[in-house]
Formats: sequence, structure tokens, C-alpha cells
Amino acid sequence: MKNIGLYGGTFDPLHNGHLRVSSVIRSMPWVDNLVIHVAERPDYKKKPMFSFEQRLKFAEEFGGTVIQEPFNYTCDVLKYLRKTYGYDIDIYFFIGDEWQLKHFKNSRYVLKHCMPCKIHPNEINIRSTNIRELIKNKKPLEGLVPTNVLNVIKEKYYV
Repeated sequence: MKNIGLYGGTFDPLHNGHLRVSSVIRSMPWVDNLVIHVAERPDYKKKPMFSFEQRLKFAEEFGGTVIQEPFNYTCDVLKYLRKTYGYDIDIYFFIGDEWQLKHFKNSRYVLKHCMPCKIHPNEINIRSTNIRELIKNKKPLEGLVPTNVLNVIKEKYYV
């Protein structure tokens, strides 16, 4: 393996905007492998609507390597990747435009072990927050989430 494109989030739930971003990441000539990190339960969120296991299953839609360990922090993911793949690869960390790395746990470590790449909001155009609101109100989700995610949502919330 040469270079990694790291894309992380809670993916609560995964939606088509996430898939568009992952497609852009995979098309970059300097990214050899897309690695997905599903945050188990980040500090900045209430309890996720979907379990960690369900969100790991959703992440299979990305078609990349999904980290199975329940990490919450980017620094821990980077330590894992360095231990697994070594220090002779570049890690490009794709992060939403609204995030400031200086607020990340062990931000110096994060900045030392990856190259941050900002994702602009217009590349996503869908927010998981809005989808969770639609789910709570039992509104249609067709076209917003992949079919397997839609099936889980309908089974769990639209019964």
C-alpha cells in the first residue's frame, strides 16, 4: 500500500453525500486506498441514532477499508494506521470544512502524522442531522441514502 485517503465520521446515518465525497477521494491520483473510520461515540454528539455495528455495516457502501476498531479520536486512528502500515506512507485526512484541527485531541500528533484535506460543504450538500430529523418525522428518504441504509431505517423506524 502506498498512500491512504482517510475519511471519518459517525455516519449516523451514512448518506449519498458521504458516498459522493468518497468517490472524489478515490479518484485522486495520490490516494491508493480509501480507509474509512466510523467514530464509535464522539464526545461532540449525543448517543447516535444507529449502533456502532449498524454504522460499520453502512460504511461497507464506501468500498474501501473500514476500520473495525471502535476509535473515537483521529489521533488514535492515526496511531493504528501507523502501526499497521508504517511510517513510509502518506495519509491524507479528509475533513469537513467546518472542523478546526487545533481543537482535536492531540492535535499536534494529528498534524504531524497526516495531511489534512478540507471537504467543502457544497461537495456533500446533505447533512445527517437533516436525515435524522426526517426519520423522526417519518418523511421519505428516497434519493438521500443508499438502499441498504434505507432498508435498515425503514425496518427500525418506519414500522
